[in-house]
Amino acid sequence: MLQARIANWKLENAGVKRWGESSDARCTQYLDFMRKWGVIKEKLSTQDIVTNELIDEINNFDFNSVVAEAKVYRLK
Repeated sequence: MLQARIANWKLENAGVKRWGESSDARCTQYLDFMRKWGVIKEKLSTQDIVTNELIDEINNFDFNSVVAEAKVYRLK
């Protein structure tokens, strides 16, 4: 199951360019799905429930450094 989900973790597969970013198109599809099946009653816009306002700050890290640390990390 985990192996099947890993492909979806790639940024380009999610329609975004930065870690943590929400895709307006994907969110709209999800909201439409929930409305269709009665999970929510009124039409909502993506801007009603998500923001990408903090994404620049969230992504202020050295990706390659994190990958290098993860490769050498050992559980204690």
